[in-house]
Amino acid sequence: MDGKGETVHLIFVVRFDPFKSSSGTEIFAGNLALELAKQGHEVETVYEGRSSAGYSPSKPENLKGHRLQLVGIPYVRSLDFRRKCSKRCSELIKESRIDAVIAFGAGTFSGYIFDRIKKLNGKTLLIYYAMDSMMMEFERSKKSDEAARLFTRFKRWIWYSALIKSDKASCINSELIFASSKDTANHLIADYRVPLAKINLLYEGIPDDFAVGQDVIDPSIPTFLHITGGPRKGTDFFLKAMRLLEDKYGLSARAIIIRASQSNIKQAETVGVEVDAYRSVNTLELKHQYASCTAFVSPSLSEGFCLPVIEAAMFGKPTIAFGSGSLPELINDGIDGFIVPIGDINRLTERMYQISQDKDLRKRMHCAAKKKGQKLGINECSQKFLNIITETKVRRKMENTHG
Repeated sequence: MDGKGETVHLIFVVRFDPFKSSSGTEIFAGNLALELAKQGHEVETVYEGRSSAGYSPSKPENLKGHRLQLVGIPYVRSLDFRRKCSKRCSELIKESRIDAVIAFGAGTFSGYIFDRIKKLNGKTLLIYYAMDSMMMEFERSKKSDEAARLFTRFKRWIWYSALIKSDKASCINSELIFASSKDTANHLIADYRVPLAKINLLYEGIPDDFAVGQDVIDPSIPTFLHITGGPRKGTDFFLKAMRLLEDKYGLSARAIIIRASQSNIKQAETVGVEVDAYRSVNTLELKHQYASCTAFVSPSLSEGFCLPVIEAAMFGKPTIAFGSGSLPELINDGIDGFIVPIGDINRLTERMYQISQDKDLRKRMHCAAKKKGQKLGINECSQKFLNIITETKVRRKMENTHG
């Protein structure tokens, strides 16, 4: 129920299955959809899917999934998504009253979808959840492309050009924008000239009971956890810092990489670092890795919001990160983690060594990180989300009355 005790009916547009994808955008969308459904609201999720597997029986009946079967040709697949997604959303709006459609991230190409819905129905609230400014993400990520082949850089340029165009169109065609961080909000204003009044800050949230049932340990062997997901995540910086820990400080530490690709494994071999690399892990295993590491390390070159920082904090684990994007908003330097200058491997290594050697520091950061994590639970996030929707509906009604 919303702020006035009314049930709302929502459509969540995400690129992939929010309950099976390892992407932070989809994970957050799934967290929010599930929380709203538990509160009694109706939520329809529309997403691309390559598996015929449906929702598990544990999902509430008022949380429904609509899987879109798309063509398999790269790039054309994105065009197929926006066509079929707009068609399915239109069908749902015709079938019943939909209070709002929320599209998560530029990859949903929601500018086109929203334009189609506007022609069909002017009553449904259209909301774009911006995970980052794609223009800024592209600029920040260029450094990670320097060593890539020309063809690889060209493909990334094509893809980001499409995302930037989508990002801008989504901002224009939405009535409300949720920004994942202050950094994202500031860049939407600077990059696309979005009016400040249109933007609402809404930090992502994770289940309030995320860390319940896991034994948290302080490992005897310093253990550093890193989650990759593309060049901008800074995996090469992480591996070089692990190498420097041994070469400069004589410290033998354990490196764990989640979502590791074959390229990441080759990087580790080239640098001369042994890693425990996981291509994918289930939620239980991921929680175990958080609970048993010394610290989470995120030397990202760009972050609209870094969900793993909050997931680690739920277990009282500090994060050592570059000062990029939203990371300085999520980490209180010296209190619940460390922020180091972007690209400074020596400083990154120094902080990793410091936290591995100072038990009292780890205890202080453990308590501070847990407090931070508890403030970013999905329940509070959902209440802010509903309040903004309710306020917008009230404002709309007043404008129509006086108009």
